[in-house]
Amino acid sequence: QKKNPPLLSVVAYLKELFSKLVLYTCTLQLNYLVSEGYKGKLRNLIRKDDSSHEGLLRCLYWVEPKKEIKTFVELSLEKAEGEKAHVCVCKNVGQSEAGALETPMAIDTRAISMEAIAWAGATQTSLEIVKCIAGKVAKSGLFERAAAGLGVSMRGPESPVPLTDAVAFFLSNGDNGGDWFLKAAVDVCT
Repeated sequence: QKKNPPLLSVVAYLKELFSKLVLYTCTLQLNYLVSEGYKGKLRNLIRKDDSSHEGLLRCLYWVEPKKEIKTFVELSLEKAEGEKAHVCVCKNVGQSEAGALETPMAIDTRAISMEAIAWAGATQTSLEIVKCIAGKVAKSGLFERAAAGLGVSMRGPESPVPLTDAVAFFLSNGDNGGDWFLKAAVDVCT
């Protein structure tokens, strides 16, 4: 970073693009819930937590699958140990929307009847967007041998997040892959 100050601005720019990508994929899923009659109602769709050291982008919505119980589901990107870059939590509020939040827990997509979401479509769209971004960065001349170092890949069954499939985006600058300086994962299933 000290040797290449312009790199910092590029990373910041890419982070913003990835945030927009997260917003896009989550919005697709929310629209699907509403249009397919899941009785989902949007609440605070976009909330940027700039006070966080990671500057998280979070999407929040709630569904009413049964009776009067309201379930808030929060999708967030958080930094965790190793490559566990994506964390999903849901919080049950019960009868009252103003009730105290319970302890966060991992989302079981089957428990809230969301298996029908055609996440593959969002996945493909996400990949195309990232490929476009990577191509523009490679052609910009900001990175040495960038064309050989940029890559987009699918994260497989070894994903640390259970019951989901995710797309991982990797951007490299160096010989033979070099050191990864930017890693982001966007969950397009839950």
